[in-house]
Amino acid sequence: MLGQALRVKILPDTRFVKIAYAVEKDAEGLLYMDANQSLTGKPFVFSQSESLFARSWLLLQDAPQVRFTFSAKVKLPKGDSSLVLMSAPDNPKQVNPSGIYEFHQKNPLPSYLMSLAVGPLQYTNLGKRTGFYAEKPLISKAKQDLAPVEKMLEASEKCFGEYPWERYDVLVLPERFPFGGMENPCITYASGTIITGDSSLVNVVIHEICHSWFGNLVTHSNWADIALTEGFTTWGELTVNRMLNGDELGDMLWINEIAALKEELDGYTPEQTKLYREMKNPEGLFDNIPYTKGALFLEALKNQIGLERTLAFLNKYLKKFAWKDASVEGFLPFLKEEIGPAAYTTLKADAWFYEPGLPSNSPSFESPAFQAIGRSAKDWKNVKELSTATWKTPHWLHFLNSVYEQGVSVEQLKQLEATHHLTQKNSEIKLRFYRIAVKYGFEEVFPAMEAFLMKVGRKKLIVPIYKELCGVNKAEYAEKLIKKANYHPITQVAIDTDVTCVKK
Repeated sequence: MLGQALRVKILPDTRFVKIAYAVEKDAEGLLYMDANQSLTGKPFVFSQSESLFARSWLLLQDAPQVRFTFSAKVKLPKGDSSLVLMSAPDNPKQVNPSGIYEFHQKNPLPSYLMSLAVGPLQYTNLGKRTGFYAEKPLISKAKQDLAPVEKMLEASEKCFGEYPWERYDVLVLPERFPFGGMENPCITYASGTIITGDSSLVNVVIHEICHSWFGNLVTHSNWADIALTEGFTTWGELTVNRMLNGDELGDMLWINEIAALKEELDGYTPEQTKLYREMKNPEGLFDNIPYTKGALFLEALKNQIGLERTLAFLNKYLKKFAWKDASVEGFLPFLKEEIGPAAYTTLKADAWFYEPGLPSNSPSFESPAFQAIGRSAKDWKNVKELSTATWKTPHWLHFLNSVYEQGVSVEQLKQLEATHHLTQKNSEIKLRFYRIAVKYGFEEVFPAMEAFLMKVGRKKLIVPIYKELCGVNKAEYAEKLIKKANYHPITQVAIDTDVTCVKK
């Protein structure tokens, strides 16, 4: 995984170096999908370079503080009608009969944001700077869910300044993609799991848009500094979402994020709960700590100095470090200088990054609707007692999170499924329902759960289910499913790391 050095002797008159190389099909940064794995029955290949996987398919210095511009020419085999996409603003809108595609990225980007996708894709325009690519069977649903992308981009600009990457397009990938989204400049990768037809999970796109500033414009110096990218992006996502959808939903989203964070905090050692963590393999950093704890840090700053001053500070930060990298070590003195020593001390900024757990000034949120749902989750005996007519995805997530913690009978789960068909809801609801089904022995839905685990490759959605199977002594069953699924290498790394009951 860490690779090895390639040393090239440069002579005084050397102006160019040309290196011919081939990439093995099992390269960790590429996923090759056979014709029977795509929606259109045609082969599909796409990259995933974050965190250390660019080195598996490109010759480069694979570290976040090393930036580069690029030009590329990609030639397909004769007769191949695939589209080719890269991290560049000049991605094609239609198939080139020659099979030759050229790309130019003038803005310097770090290696983990380098991308390549080749597949049976069609382009749909959404706005003056926005559109999406998808396989034909997904276009109708995707067009409905992604319709507000231009408005999301405009709202983000009101917070963080002019969009710096010229184009913002979305590539809707097969559900085997290991992440919900990936912020490749100009061409966000989005898992097919976020396309539901009712826009219930499209907030993932707001997250990826905010990465255009946090991560793509200003990049973490090292992976230990990842909270400056993921935490600030998550805060941006939740702030923009509140602007677009109101305070009630805004509070609900925060509550659900904090619930997921606290579940991790309860299972971690103190050292694992620090925002600043050094790991040889950065794949272990992509949990809720940098995302939600990092976002709570900025929310604490907002609560102390106000939203207007917080946005002004972030814009100054973005301007100072634009097209460069930033470290926690460099960020904290900058913050202290901007808000003053007294405010810095009150904020407990050093404790947020270098001490375990959540500081005493960690923000909290309330939702009357969630309070009522929490009581229902505790007291209900029959599904008819639940007033679900107005529930949307955040309500269901809070209810299922509460049921998971408080307990439930198999008979109640049977009623839930028979009445509300939770195995047919969106992927976030399915994840929580399947965890409950495993924990409390509702094996009637295991066939549906197996189908879900075979179809989906997103780490967030499948690793918790396998961990749940470990918790009820179903290691052999979990191992059988994992072997059958043949996941993306990045997903498999997460399984090998976190699903401890399964043989490696």
